[in-house]
Amino acid sequence: MDDRNIQPYPPLHTLPYTADQILAGISHGVYVTDLARRIVYWNEAAEKITGWRASEVLGRSCKDNILRHTDKEGKELCGKESCPLYRAMITGAGSTSPSLVFAQKKEGGRLPVQVSVSPICNEQGTVIGGVEVFQDLSHRMRDLERARQIQALSMAMPANDDPRLRWAFHYAPHDIVGGDYSTVERLDQNRYAFLLADVM
Repeated sequence: MDDRNIQPYPPLHTLPYTADQILAGISHGVYVTDLARRIVYWNEAAEKITGWRASEVLGRSCKDNILRHTDKEGKELCGKESCPLYRAMITGAGSTSPSLVFAQKKEGGRLPVQVSVSPICNEQGTVIGGVEVFQDLSHRMRDLERARQIQALSMAMPANDDPRLRWAFHYAPHDIVGGDYSTVERLDQNRYAFLLADVM
């Protein structure tokens, strides 16, 4: 392919579709707040993930019994210093890696979500709001729990020469999930791959 024949893409604001149409088509939840953390945008995926309809949350603060993020110990993150979105708006810097938090669903209960946050700035560079993008991690947490159960069963079994068993190292991943980054991928019905990182 000859790169000289490639035309540059036009700026987003000149395209025949809106940012709302773009955000409606993604599978991650997205919401935008003003500086007072009042929700001014809530996409369709956010509705599906949390159960909250846009009409129920627009104009309200995310801490007003809507998401009320907590960490893995159940500590509320809606305080000014603990809220990732508030911190992004105050510092003017977005998250450098996703965080694991637990959001409140409309029907109750907590939902593990991976969040990334960023401030929104006007043309002069002044922060005018913030955006949070989140992804439902329920399936990964179920896979992690299944892996923990498999690990517990394998640890309880006496070691033998069964070629189906391979012992590389042992650790308790369920005790450290909730740090700065975690991911679990199912390799097949009975095998999982883990990546866990906790920055101190």
